[in-house]
Amino acid sequence: MKKEELRKEAAARRDSLRAEEREEKSARIAETVGALPEFRRADAVCCYASFRTEVATERIMASALQEGKALFCPRILDAKASRMEFFRVTQQESELTAGTMGIPEPEGHTQSLPDWCAEKNAQAVRPFLFFVLPGLAFDSARRRIGYGKGFYDTYLQKLQQADRAEITTCAIAFPCQLFPAPLPESPLDIRPDILVTDAEIIRGESPEKG
Repeated sequence: MKKEELRKEAAARRDSLRAEEREEKSARIAETVGALPEFRRADAVCCYASFRTEVATERIMASALQEGKALFCPRILDAKASRMEFFRVTQQESELTAGTMGIPEPEGHTQSLPDWCAEKNAQAVRPFLFFVLPGLAFDSARRRIGYGKGFYDTYLQKLQQADRAEITTCAIAFPCQLFPAPLPESPLDIRPDILVTDAEIIRGESPEKG
């Protein structure tokens, strides 16, 4: 299947899950993510605010704040140019409001992730960032098909080029979003370092069953 067909199929599969089933699976995924050594090590967690039938991220964000980590959420700056930025959030419920397409976003008045990294660098600290990525379709080799705008591919490539921090990327998904490998992939597509579902953790091409 082509990317657009895979997006439609993955979205339909995800939408078909019962609300209570999505909630239970999301809770297990959040627990697994919170126990990852990369998450425990992170100085900052960069996490999308979930929307509609995506894996819920409220518990992941709450864990980051409870553990004293800096939390950053994305705000779309220019949808046509696929530009977004991450801004610091200290109280997730009161600081996120409906933004582009109704997606919960920070208002963009707080410290940005690049500024925070620069501040740490000025203190001779190279921070460790843990990114939680959304997506529609995945395979066992961690290939990822997002929503087709390239927001995360563009942002992460720019952040890596700046070389101000160590970065680990972790995508989260329901098992129904996994497809037989290989999914179509372009040279600019970023594969997450880790893929977590409520049933397994995939690093490299060796899944760890949950």
